[in-house]
Amino acid sequence: MEKSTFLSGKAYRRVVDFFGLVTTQRVISLGLLPLALLYQYLPPALKIVFDVPCLFSLVTGHNCYACGLKTALGHVFSGRFGPAMDINPLSPIVALILVYLFLSAFFEGEKESVRI
Repeated sequence: MEKSTFLSGKAYRRVVDFFGLVTTQRVISLGLLPLALLYQYLPPALKIVFDVPCLFSLVTGHNCYACGLKTALGHVFSGRFGPAMDINPLSPIVALILVYLFLSAFFEGEKESVRI
């Protein structure tokens, strides 16, 4: 006995192809860069909501490699590299990684959607 599906034929194939392109990694890669860009434009009252204390700093009293990264990325995406390097020297590298992840996820979707 054949299994009955709601969609059949080409319509079913299109739905499977579309949702096959939506992976968790792709959603995260496409979402990180816009979130980092939007964070810098939040009013200070809302930035407090997203400030999470660093557990490493609380336990050891020393800064970790990610301390100040949100603020530093805001400076990098605003074109202020000096203050970004003062806050966190890794921020330009992390910014490049975010841009790479965003572009590779975006163009992967374009490449996969053209597939026949």
